[in-house]
This record gives sequence, C-alpha cells and structure tokens, in this order.
Amino acid sequence: DGDGTGLVVTTEQCLLNPNRNPSLTKSEIEQRLRDDLGLVDVLWLGDGLMHDHTDGHVDNLARFVAPGVLVIPEAAENDPNWLVYQRAAQAAAAKD
Repeated sequence: DGDGTGLVVTTEQCLLNPNRNPSLTKSEIEQRLRDDLGLVDVLWLGDGLMHDHTDGHVDNLARFVAPGVLVIPEAAENDPNWLVYQRAAQAAAAKD
C-alpha cells in the first residue's frame, strides 16, 4: 500500500515468501520497488494476519489514509491477531 508520496508499506511475510520472490533479498526487493515503481521508502511490517489466504498482504493489516498517515487496528487482547497488530504498530512507530 502506498501513500502517494513514495512511501510504501508491506509485510515481510508477503514479499519475502519463497512462493513470491524466492531469489530476492529484502534489499533487492526494496531496490526493485524503487526502480520499477518509483517508490522512495519502504516500511516493512513483519507478519500479516493469521489465517490469511493471501500470505500476509498488508491491506488486511494496515492502510494509508493520507500521506504519511498509516492506520492499524487496535485489537482486543483475545483477538488471535492481537500481537500481529501490536508488532505492526511498533514497526510503524519506529519508522517515524
């Protein structure tokens, strides 16, 4: 998901999955995003949501709602994805 200013957010689970980019490293994927799509910065979140058939697509986890404004749901502690949401929020906060 991109914010329209060159910042993109993705998950490691999705783009580093062997069924998607088996021969590319994280830095090579970042370079391809820059070269092929003109993106400037990549915010990596770890895992996508549990039981997600898309191998962790980020759009089920976080979305940009404005340039530089990423929203991530706050889950109840009994939600099986509670820790996934927390880790994603921490990664996004660390990028600020």
